[in-house]
Amino acid sequence: MSAVNGTNSLPIQAPFVCPETHGRLRIVTASAAERSVGYRLAPRRRTGPTPLGVTPLVALSEERPIAYPVLDGVVIALLPEQLTPGGEGAPIDVTQPRYAEAYEEMSVYTADSFSRIWDGPRRQLRALQCALERGQEGTFPESELWLGRGSTASACQTAYRYLQGTEGRTIVQLGGIGAHAIKFLLAGARSAVLVSPILDELRAGLQLAADLGLRDQFAAVGGIGEELPFADGSIDLLYSGSSLHHCQTADAFAEIHRALRPGGRFGSVDVWRAPLYDMGTKVFGRAHRNAYCQPFEKVDIDNASRHFDDVEVSWHGALVRYPLAVLQRVGVMPPARAALRMARFEDHLLRRHQRLSRHASLVVLRGER
Repeated sequence: MSAVNGTNSLPIQAPFVCPETHGRLRIVTASAAERSVGYRLAPRRRTGPTPLGVTPLVALSEERPIAYPVLDGVVIALLPEQLTPGGEGAPIDVTQPRYAEAYEEMSVYTADSFSRIWDGPRRQLRALQCALERGQEGTFPESELWLGRGSTASACQTAYRYLQGTEGRTIVQLGGIGAHAIKFLLAGARSAVLVSPILDELRAGLQLAADLGLRDQFAAVGGIGEELPFADGSIDLLYSGSSLHHCQTADAFAEIHRALRPGGRFGSVDVWRAPLYDMGTKVFGRAHRNAYCQPFEKVDIDNASRHFDDVEVSWHGALVRYPLAVLQRVGVMPPARAALRMARFEDHLLRRHQRLSRHASLVVLRGER
């Protein structure tokens, strides 16, 4: 996968802030930043891998003499990458839970790994874009063209429905390569921002947007759910697809609530620890084999409810998700419309038979600030 052209410019005016102070960041040259603070910038001390260090462009805080690297048009607003005068500041331990997974997986999720997985989303989004041009796409998000044929299609649809009405708004996607955010752009959103701690994931999102002619409406920023690089009340909508269960949800839901404007909404799709979860993963395997990928449990719903009134919860994937996921892995899937009908029928059964929901493998949470 090639790097994105125009490497040091941001495509939209995104309200990025320091994740520590929430002071607004502005892009300047490193030499200008050092003149502004009166000292040479250096990475803040930390344990773990070598930091990115000072880059030709940096994102300088307007409130304190701190900055963050900027690479390929991406502000790396991760606290362990913070640049300070002479590297001053308390050391940061990147082995603590909120940072550990990101830093362990930076060497796993590389440009080559994303080049192998993003061709499917690119083809799906291009087909959707062509259908839009012909007027054949159906109402967002009711057509299978908006959802694809994956095992989470109906769960995604539930979250999409809660977030629809995006015209003129900014959608933030937490984690992934930005395919969901791009769908919201195609549905009429004004702009989209992808947040991930993995630089090559962000590069993949920028390339995907560029391939679809949407680069000017799409931005990417390095960050984590527990430390969102957005000002208080600055974003309209946030979507998380199978990402929040990688976060410390007590902190992540607090951050989502802080960053959303009054009336702003979030929707998330995550793995649920049902009674048969361990058996299912033993038979079918896990999509992510690491200690940080923890299925949602009741405590995670409680964490959302502490910050959002009337959190909406729905259950999916009690019967067909694992078989569909296995078929998807081996490249043998039923047609998208048939897969969606199967999932919708299952959703109908879950609504009618509450006891069956105990065996759901996915949970969708929705909330409004």
